[in-house]
Amino acid sequence: LSNLNRMLGGVPGGVIESFGPSWSLSGDRYEFISSALHTFWDDGQDASFVVLDLATGAGLASDAYRANYAASCLKGAYVTYICCDELAAGTTSLDEIGWQMDETAVWSNNDTYGWLWDRFGTGRFTAFLSCRGVSGYGEVRYPWTCAFDMARIWGANATFLLSDAPYADYARSILDHGFFSAISYELGGTTSVYSKPGWYPPGGMTAYNDCGIVWRDGHPFVVAVLTTANCDSDEWKLRGLVRALYDTMPEMESASGF
Repeated sequence: LSNLNRMLGGVPGGVIESFGPSWSLSGDRYEFISSALHTFWDDGQDASFVVLDLATGAGLASDAYRANYAASCLKGAYVTYICCDELAAGTTSLDEIGWQMDETAVWSNNDTYGWLWDRFGTGRFTAFLSCRGVSGYGEVRYPWTCAFDMARIWGANATFLLSDAPYADYARSILDHGFFSAISYELGGTTSVYSKPGWYPPGGMTAYNDCGIVWRDGHPFVVAVLTTANCDSDEWKLRGLVRALYDTMPEMESASGF
């Protein structure tokens, strides 16, 4: 956790900027990512991201603090908290909540998410995030957020998901094939992915986001991508940006690490 806080302590707010241990983003990779971002920008849409190599601390960010509606992205953290704290503590069981957990994590069912929220509340969820260095979340089911905050939340998730703690394997199993996840759709056949997308149709809170953990070359990476793309037609844009970021990860692996 101390390393995670150091890794995310200096995330820049500009466009396509590196952070963390010294590493060099090649010109080709910069152009590839810029082209992916332009598929949003050219249509008047926002797009932001944070990518962090949890092994070296090297990262890449673009518009990391731009406000964006999270939609259902927080559901991934909520089911992770339940696995880590409630199931492990024996306050509930998969016999009682297994269906609701699967529906929430895999299919983004709002009704089962509401049922879980009513069943477990916010106090222990807020504590789950706070003790991992994330504050300001836990009271609102569908918050506004930014790529930096979602990267911190998935860094917090990683402290449990990448462990051998009780129910961590179950948590991974319900987060590795989420419906509408551009990360899973683009990379799931190539590598291990744990993700939770969030989307809202065009209107006042238009959003198409995806956040999670991606493995490459033995390194776990946090990936948080937030956009105002059209969820009905723009999956290809998210997949293109995810692919551009994934193909850039080997350059981050060259960093010296913490």
